[in-house]
Amino acid sequence: MKTIKKLISSILIIFLFFLAACGTTPVAKADTGEYADQDAFLKAMAKGIQTRLSNVDDAKHANDTDEQRAAYYSRLVKYELDQIEKYDDAIFEDSKFDVLAHHYIHACQMQATATENVRNATLYNALWDGGSTARRGIIVTMYEQYDLPIDSGMVDNYRGNASTFNPTFGSTNNSTPQTSNDSVSKGKPLALGEPIEITTKDGTFKIAIESAHFLTDEKWMTLAKQRGDNCIFISVHGVIENINYKDSVGDYLRTYFVQQNLIVADQDGFGLESSGWSGPSDGLYEVSADTLVGEKKRVSMVYYANVGIESVTISIPGYEGTITLPIA
Repeated sequence: MKTIKKLISSILIIFLFFLAACGTTPVAKADTGEYADQDAFLKAMAKGIQTRLSNVDDAKHANDTDEQRAAYYSRLVKYELDQIEKYDDAIFEDSKFDVLAHHYIHACQMQATATENVRNATLYNALWDGGSTARRGIIVTMYEQYDLPIDSGMVDNYRGNASTFNPTFGSTNNSTPQTSNDSVSKGKPLALGEPIEITTKDGTFKIAIESAHFLTDEKWMTLAKQRGDNCIFISVHGVIENINYKDSVGDYLRTYFVQQNLIVADQDGFGLESSGWSGPSDGLYEVSADTLVGEKKRVSMVYYANVGIESVTISIPGYEGTITLPIA
């Protein structure tokens, strides 16, 4: 009897091992020296993107708590990771494709991690926006250079500064270069160094634009290179005064939220994308600053830009005029 039980146990173990081996799609691993199927990855990537987009329903979740919305965003990201994360250790014969594929997987993983940190605004913004930026660029590149099997209309959502899905917590969900305020206090026209008062559903703050500068610290240069050889970071320096702005995250005003109320364009009129990355400050103007109610801070508002940028023009919807600044 014991012999029969041992035999049955052995068969069961072998059967379960067989099921585990057959339950997943084989993907070449780095330690085998084999190459993964490039077309299979593209199909998986396309399916993940399409499934994610088809399940976006912001209106349904408009009144969710931060935790509920985080769970919703997490589900959307998971639709992609369910398709592509199995390629995390794979290698592809085309070296450029290999880099892009792994950056795309890591971009989705960054966004998944962001949804676990909605109470840490700085970390959330850095992870979500970094992932969003990488996804957009890679989707367009995969479509144009490797025939990613999605339709052109879907790709257009990811071109330029467009962001099909770029949520923030504790404020209206909008993305650069759209503004995230519900109402703007119209008043005097924009002028360099003059504070402009902006009122949103979460309170009022003032912003004064002072200057624009290239960010040349080694860390900023390294971060820029991760996006591409033609990418650099610039900073728009200004002064923020938090009159009474509070959101559900905390009793402070995030610089990144202020940037959502500005439209910043280069000398050719192309809008710049605000960056959620945190990095070195110059000792006077603070990067990723959180400004408490009643507090005033000198802040560095960081933007992605292309090599060759010479100046920026800044406008705020609801106000007349613009401010044009050379980049020093």
